[in-house]
Amino acid sequence: MSIVVDFRDAVVVFNGFPALAEASIEVRRGEIVLLQGPNGAGKTTLLRACAGLLPIVRGEASVLGVDLCVDRQSVRPRVGLLGHANGLFADLTISENCFVLGADGWCKRWQKLHQRCSVLALTGGWLSKK
Repeated sequence: MSIVVDFRDAVVVFNGFPALAEASIEVRRGEIVLLQGPNGAGKTTLLRACAGLLPIVRGEASVLGVDLCVDRQSVRPRVGLLGHANGLFADLTISENCFVLGADGWCKRWQKLHQRCSVLALTGGWLSKK
């Protein structure tokens, strides 16, 4: 299986503070990974770095074969990150959120995701109506 996330002693500095200090992780295609730890441990920082949103200042980091130390921009169209403040509507289902975000022209990928949710009958669950 190919490696899709490969961080070796990666350091991310955020607001002058090493928010991620010498992190190493390898994720292979098809693996599911749980990031667990206390607040401030660097979980969100790692995900933001994987999405190309934060620079790697030292060490090595690649996602989907893109060297994040050289070119963070190239990975952004291929990686999605839904963070804490996600802008989703809690009273809508997953499918409905995808439809609304896609209909607003926010992102073509949301429209595709909405279509896939419909095919899979994914209408409730995580953001189901109350």
